[in-house]
Amino acid sequence: MMGKNIRKILGVFLGIGVGVFINLLFGAISSYLIDVLKNSEAPGAEALVQGAVAPPVSAWLLTLLGAVLGSFLAGITGAIVSKEKIVLITGIIGAGLFLFPGVYILMVTPAPIWFNISNLISYFLFSYLGGLVIMRAQK
Repeated sequence: MMGKNIRKILGVFLGIGVGVFINLLFGAISSYLIDVLKNSEAPGAEALVQGAVAPPVSAWLLTLLGAVLGSFLAGITGAIVSKEKIVLITGIIGAGLFLFPGVYILMVTPAPIWFNISNLISYFLFSYLGGLVIMRAQK
């Protein structure tokens, strides 16, 4: 039988892993489907900055969908594994460990303000909603 604290820690890390995987998957799909850099001559990071200045709205929406779905599934995973203190676990997943990388990415990538706000809110909201789904299912 696994200890309660180990379950909570494992829930946080597995939730983060699932969320990061989904987020990266949607980022890869977005890069593949929407070729932002096709007209850029500059290599590497400079090309990313040049291409990120004015990508189509669909690129931002697909990235936002990845953040929403990744946070939701991370909350579900963390809640299923931890089985208790679900609000705390999903809060750690959404706010603590998902939000800080999200803020960093938003600082280094020029994005529209609507995307920045909705992306940061989605980390909190959808990880909590994922945990809420599991809490309701356990009752």
